[in-house]
Amino acid sequence: MNSRRQQAGFTLMSVLITVVIDGILSAIAIPSYQRYVIKSRRIQAESCLVQYAQYMERFRSAQMRYDQDSSGTANTLPDIDCTTESGLDSYYAFDFAKDSLARRTFTLEADPQGAQTQDDCGTLTLTEAGVEGADEDVDQCW
Repeated sequence: MNSRRQQAGFTLMSVLITVVIDGILSAIAIPSYQRYVIKSRRIQAESCLVQYAQYMERFRSAQMRYDQDSSGTANTLPDIDCTTESGLDSYYAFDFAKDSLARRTFTLEADPQGAQTQDDCGTLTLTEAGVEGADEDVDQCW
């Protein structure tokens, strides 16, 4: 009588094939996912820029100018929920573009920080006239 027992399990070749397939799928999926995350943060930053522009219009309605209030105190951007609750303030710095805040005009900017610097669109801008801007093609970035 043959006392050989049949072995159950995986062969080395089947494990290697599985590892190779997993590596190929990861090489495709991870960069695609990262691009999606970067794009979603950019869209969220654009939404925050619009909220900041709305704040600026409310400020102008009350003070009759963008740059300062009636007592002469310079206008600064407040913390708003869209940046703090979502953690977007870790990926974008929101402020006025350099020398852009004046009595009748302003330009808001969202400057990418940390991992978001990989975004080709770079710094996003929005003016009092609603003109959108970016370091790259505006039509692709907004």
